[in-house]
Amino acid sequence: MIKLSDDIKSLADWCQLGFVAPDAKTMMDRLVAIGFGPFKVYNVESRNWEGVNYRGAAAEDYALEVCMADLGAWDVEIIVPLPGSGRTIYTEYLDKQPEGGLHHLGTYLPPDEYAASYNYLEGLGYAQIQGGPILGNDRNGQFDYFESGHEYGILLELLDMPEVYGNPDYEYPE
Repeated sequence: MIKLSDDIKSLADWCQLGFVAPDAKTMMDRLVAIGFGPFKVYNVESRNWEGVNYRGAAAEDYALEVCMADLGAWDVEIIVPLPGSGRTIYTEYLDKQPEGGLHHLGTYLPPDEYAASYNYLEGLGYAQIQGGPILGNDRNGQFDYFESGHEYGILLELLDMPEVYGNPDYEYPE
């Protein structure tokens, strides 16, 4: 077993529960009913982003609705692939579980720990299956998903979030 190194202090700080859903409002209503929320909702158009990849190739045309809520020290994320979108790990998930559900566990990393954490997960045998830039107002970050379902039943996600993500398109419930 590979052990965490001094270069990756933050990897053990898993703090994001990521859901995928066919419909944002339905999943937000389900989660609000059990104490999650309120959600900030963003329409993410990755069609114009360079560097987004899916299963080893440039990602095809896709767009997402991303809903974010705080849950104490944790974040809750709901991702909805929008109609007309290309193939992603989110559409793969909905093919298997059409009603949606828990998709991934994420951790926020500082930029100086990202590469070491990425290499560490690959060293454990988890293949990177989707990733790319996160466009921010102050700087760009990045995200990468790793296939770990055979051990955990969900994916693992590394995140280098920009300090300023942008204003939501709307909040729910209002």
